[in-house]
Amino acid sequence: MFRKSLFFLLSFLLLVASQGAAADLGIQFGSKWSSVGGHPTTVGLKIVEDTFSVTSRMGLYRYDSNPGNQDNDVSWVTLGATYDHYLHPGEQLRPYVGADFDVYFYDNNDSETSFSLTPHFGAEYWVGEYFSVSGEAGLGFGFGEIGHVEDPIETTAALHMTYYF
Repeated sequence: MFRKSLFFLLSFLLLVASQGAAADLGIQFGSKWSSVGGHPTTVGLKIVEDTFSVTSRMGLYRYDSNPGNQDNDVSWVTLGATYDHYLHPGEQLRPYVGADFDVYFYDNNDSETSFSLTPHFGAEYWVGEYFSVSGEAGLGFGFGEIGHVEDPIETTAALHMTYYF
């Protein structure tokens, strides 16, 4: 299932990139911290229109859920999407509200799949015409087991850098 999902995501990204339908198209690198655990590194494709942006991304998470015990490392891959609505479009500093939807495939002595929905708020600062940095905070709602926590509610914070074509 993971290979099919990855193939579908990459095909979608290439299709969107080749159409040139977006006002701005960029590659986003980021990291997201969670109160439940995990410090992901993500890479994605960001499409910015006038008042909103959509980002599809994939990431890799890894953390030690029990320090000192080498057999309890948790690692997972995530596929996700983000929708952000800009409150002041076209400005150099753009505050926004939005939501993330993520699907996690992880391995902790057995394979599991879980989901999360994270409403958030943040701001994106356009350093130049082709580069922006953004930060956000949110409240995540998990569905399924993440680590050893069933249906977690978590606080999140994220930082992103985006290079636009």
